[in-house]
Order: sequence, then C-alpha cells, then structure tokens
Amino acid sequence: MRRTTILLLALALTACQNWDLKRPPQRTTGGDGFTPIGEADSNRLTNDVAIERVDAIEQAQGQERLDLITAFLEEFPQARFIPSVHRLAGEAQLTEDRPGEAADDFERALVLTRTDVLGLPLEPELPYQLAMAKLLAGETGDGLAWLARTSIIDRSPRIEQALRWAWGESGSDEPFDRWFEDLREPLLVRAPSFALPGLLTAQVDLESALGGATLINFWSPT
Repeated sequence: MRRTTILLLALALTACQNWDLKRPPQRTTGGDGFTPIGEADSNRLTNDVAIERVDAIEQAQGQERLDLITAFLEEFPQARFIPSVHRLAGEAQLTEDRPGEAADDFERALVLTRTDVLGLPLEPELPYQLAMAKLLAGETGDGLAWLARTSIIDRSPRIEQALRWAWGESGSDEPFDRWFEDLREPLLVRAPSFALPGLLTAQVDLESALGGATLINFWSPT
C-alpha cells in the first residue's frame, strides 16, 4: 500500500512539471491536437507554438530577449498568462540594470504560479529572484520580507549569504540571529497548541516538541 501511494505521488508530481505549457489531456481540442490558449480569440496560441517561442526567448539575452517577449505578446496576447515569459523578462531586465522593472516581472510570474499558504511556489528560485530585485531597486521592506519568506523553503548557503548581506546593509545593531528572527516572525504560521494520546508515552503535546521538526501522521487501522 505504501509503495503504491509513493508511486502515485511521484506520477502526480511528474505530471505537474511545466504545468504552464503542457496541456491537460481532457481539454484537447482542434484538429492539431493542441489546446488553444484563449479560445475566444481568432489568433489562438497552441502549446506547440508556446513551447517553441519560450525556448527561443530563453536562448536570447538582455534587450534581444525583451524584444522577443514584446513581439510574442503582441502576436499572442494570451501569452501573458505563461509565468515563464515574465520570469525570463525579469532576468533580462536585471542584466539591463533595471531592477525595478525586473521586480514587476517576477511578481507577475509569481501571481501566475501555483503557491502555498505563504504565497510561495514549491520551487524557491522565483521568490528569491523577486526578493533580490526589490532589494536592488531600493524597495528594502518588500525585499527583506520576500527574502525571509524564501528562507522558509530554501535553506541553502546562498539564502543565508543574501540575508547576511541585507543585515549588513541595514546597519542594525542587533546580532544577525536576533535580526533574522524578528524579520521572519510575522511570516510564520503558528499551529494551535494541542495534546494527543501517545504510543510510547501517555501523552504527546506540541509545546514539548517546539524547537525541532514535528511530523503529524493521521491514520486509521480500518
């Protein structure tokens, strides 16, 4: 049973990859076998064309990439619903030293991406890019908030390095650990305190588990 559950989960995760460009099978329409994006428009964008154009955009750099994106959106206005188009635009804006425009593009991409309760996608690259673009644009408050959000799902050295850089730039007199705790505290979702009968002990309560990782598995033997 456990192996079957893991297999089904793996298949589901595989199916969700590149969800913004792949077509759901149940929506297949048209003689070409692709799902039109924006079926009410006469100039319909198919997944086939979208994948080809996004690949070409990704190969370009800087202003050339931005020009390709502009042409793509002018030809197919429906392409504005593809998150990767805005992410690629943001990366190009950064190389052109326009962090404010880059932050706007990254934010558009994030709005179009599936996120969790904190507004974070499963892949942390996009919120990290948004955080750094906002910091470079001088939007310190928003940039720090997004960097703190990113640290919840990404504990890689680059995140700590970025946080320590932001801490140094802030001129705070607080030690880094205290500064970081104060920064992230408002973003955390607190679980309500509870107690349950235990297997190895008479009772297990959440308060005694604070400070460590806690896995709660609800199951039924029937």
